[in-house]
Amino acid sequence: MKTLKIAKITSPENFTQLSEALESAERHAIDTNNWPALYSYSPNVNFSILHDGENIHIRYRVDEATVAAVAETDNGKVWCDSCVEFFVTFNGKGYYNIETNAAGRLLIGYRVPGNDKFSATSDILSSVKRYPSLGEAPFAERECDKEWQLTLTIPKTAFFKDSITNLSGIEARANFYKCGDELKTPHYLSWSPIENEKPNFHKLEFFGRIVFE
Repeated sequence: MKTLKIAKITSPENFTQLSEALESAERHAIDTNNWPALYSYSPNVNFSILHDGENIHIRYRVDEATVAAVAETDNGKVWCDSCVEFFVTFNGKGYYNIETNAAGRLLIGYRVPGNDKFSATSDILSSVKRYPSLGEAPFAERECDKEWQLTLTIPKTAFFKDSITNLSGIEARANFYKCGDELKTPHYLSWSPIENEKPNFHKLEFFGRIVFE
C-alpha cells in the first residue's frame, strides 16, 4: 500500500504564502495507467499537499494534449472535463469524492458503498477556495499549450459526515486521480494503483494510506 505523509504548515496569510509553500513541498505523481489496453494516453500530472490543522491545501499540475472545462456549475459533470480528483475516507467505510475541473467547478459527494450517496450543500462547496490558473470561466475543449494548475484549500468542515476537530495526527486512506471522460482522448490515471477490469475510481480497497503530521 502506498503511503503519503502530509506535512503541517502554519496557516498561510495569503495566496502568495500558500503558493510558495506548495511549490516547496514534495511532488507526487498521478501516473498509474491501470487500463492501458483501453486508454493508452497518459498526461503528465502531479500534486503537492499540505495541511495547517484546519485546512487541506492541494496543488495539481497538469500537462495534457487538450483541456476542457465545460461544466458551468458546482456539482455538475466535472469528470467529463479535464478533471482532478481527491477521494478520502476517515473511517474506512464512507468516503468523500472531491472532483474539480480546470476552471475550478467543484463536486463534493459522500458515499457508503452499497448505500446512499450525499452531495455537499452550496455552503460547503463555497467554503472551498479554488485558484485555477486558466481562470474561472467555462470553456470548450482546446489544445493545451502549457501546464495548467489548480490549487484548492479544503476546510475540515467540508468533510460534512465526520466531526474533525483538528487534522493533525489523523491517519486516513485516499487516492488521487486525473480523468477526462469526454475529452477527445479520454484517460484515467491514479496515484495508488487500482486492480479492476475497467475504470472505477470508487474502490476503497485500493486507496493508499495518508498521514497528517
